[in-house]
Amino acid sequence: MVNLTSESQGPEALPLHIQLFHLATVRTKSGPGLTGGGGGGPIHYARLAQEWVKQGHFVTVYTNLPEMFEGKCTRVVSVGRTDPKSVNPEAGNLLQPLKALIGTLADRTTISAPRAPPSQVPDRSIVIAASPNLSDIVHARRIAQTSGSPLVVAFHHLTPGPWWHPNRRGGVVRCSGAWLLTQAALVITKVCRFVPSIDQVRILSESGWRFSGPVLPDEDFLDRYPDSATIEKPNRSIDACFVSRLSPYKGLFDLVSIWAEVHRRLPAAQMVVGGDFESRAVERRFRIAIEKTGLSGLITLRGHLSDGGKHDLLANSKVFAFPSYEEGWSLAVMEAATYGCVPVVYDLPAYDYLGSAIPRVPPGNVQAFAERLVDLLGDSQKREEIACRLESIPRAYSADLIARDQVAFFRTLL
Repeated sequence: MVNLTSESQGPEALPLHIQLFHLATVRTKSGPGLTGGGGGGPIHYARLAQEWVKQGHFVTVYTNLPEMFEGKCTRVVSVGRTDPKSVNPEAGNLLQPLKALIGTLADRTTISAPRAPPSQVPDRSIVIAASPNLSDIVHARRIAQTSGSPLVVAFHHLTPGPWWHPNRRGGVVRCSGAWLLTQAALVITKVCRFVPSIDQVRILSESGWRFSGPVLPDEDFLDRYPDSATIEKPNRSIDACFVSRLSPYKGLFDLVSIWAEVHRRLPAAQMVVGGDFESRAVERRFRIAIEKTGLSGLITLRGHLSDGGKHDLLANSKVFAFPSYEEGWSLAVMEAATYGCVPVVYDLPAYDYLGSAIPRVPPGNVQAFAERLVDLLGDSQKREEIACRLESIPRAYSADLIARDQVAFFRTLL
């Protein structure tokens, strides 16, 4: 066990006490999974917590998914009544996260500082609300005020306004509710002078938000990278793939229109879709849309994919069609780039880390999206050149380095 009491080190090397709040997670068919998988939120922070502990820090996590953090942090406090083994196929409905949020706010569990000998708990404390959910912010604020610690609020990405492609993102009600909750969290963060954390800092400025103080860039990372033999496959058998949570805001229904146009230009082109639908209603709509456009034999639904199945699909696909409307960083795109499967995406700040190499089109322009796919599928040399430029970029981001960078940022707040 790492010795947290050594005072012989300089102030910049002394351990911190990082208190993390992730209290109102809603389980869906597509995640968060308790093992493996991608995605932000608890999966991202479980990995960071593990790295912080390795680096000698004391990490306390307050969560309604304790199994996700057990063995990865110093102390886990179970809050709320969510069963981590239960899967709710209707959790894409806005009412489900609202119910979880209200339930957590009403929970009477006493949240307090760790009851451990002072020699084991550093007095340099940082508090993190791991999401902009009000339950996370409210409970985190209590501990921050009690301990006099800085409070960081993690936003990951900002939900666009309900006027921006609402029907393609799940409808006006869903977009309005998600946007209002995000705006409320931003107001609280700004008024209370908390520190915002976001995957891509440009998202804040483009949304019109200005914070006079520091902003923490919450960069993402992969735990696994393929070897060169996996990437350099001369004959990839699958034309295009899409791997994600199957939800409207991921561009799921744009995908049908896009592939209909690709099929018109390349009649034999095949698409493979992997992942779980966020609800039965979305699955029914998607299957009907495929049938109506005559794509039943051209879009294959693989369903839930294991890590191995996902990586095999990416390694055997030429392009990764990802017309998502809401992303903070996108591990799916990061993995596709790593496996030499060229991503084509809507032009969002989420992909800034990939620079100008990644093919982008204006959000909502399905015609331009289809044209980029057709161009890449018909030009293997261009595709390979782009894949080569993209493949090495994700390797610059590792859990170890990002955990260290964030600790260095936390020290500036202290």
